Amino acid sequence: MLEKIKKIYQGLVLALTCFLFIVTIYVLIAGTNAIKKGDMMSIFGYTYSVVPTNSMEPEINVGDSVIGHKVKYSSLEIGDDIIYHYVTDEYDIFVVHRIIRYDEGEGFKTQGINNQFEDEGYVTEDNFIARVVWHGNLANIGTIVLEHRGTLFLVLIGILLLISANGVFDIIKTLDEKKKLTLEEEKEKEKIDWENKLREEVLAELENEKNNQNE
Repeated sequence: MLEKIKKIYQGLVLALTCFLFIVTIYVLIAGTNAIKKGDMMSIFGYTYSVVPTNSMEPEINVGDSVIGHKVKYSSLEIGDDIIYHYVTDEYDIFVVHRIIRYDEGEGFKTQGINNQFEDEGYVTEDNFIARVVWHGNLANIGTIVLEHRGTLFLVLIGILLLISANGVFDIIKTLDEKKKLTLEEEKEKEKIDWENKLREEVLAELENEKNNQNE
């Protein structure tokens, strides 16, 4: 019974390790691709950002964390808070503002609810990133991210690499243990087969001697 529970536990640990390894690789690839494209990293269709300005106060404050969902552009509506990529000769930033109207043939117009004027340009399918599905400030995490973004990114990458290395080690170790177990089982089977064969030969020889005596 204990051996069975141990095997189940090892199987669960292996499954969890494989899952974390896959997620880690996915995050690293997604992050690398996002950096190359100048885009926001997306994990399973969701993005994370921190608001650096007061343009959406009092609803979304400086340092608030924002989670966006990559939805279809056609599903956007007036009143939605969205994340979009704002690029000009002076700026190359991601903006969290509210949709105020739609101009046919142009796109959505946005504005920060704390701003006097609407944003320049339009939000189109090309620069739309995600619809805001949650915002808030948990344990001041957003402010910490804003102040130590570079350090936190390096720490995160280090942790992910550590998880990946540990995951690979665990997988290799488990496969090696299974290989050894298989070899031991094969040796045990060969031993049993040899003993059975020897037993059969001895019994056959005894039977022949008995028949010879009877004759």
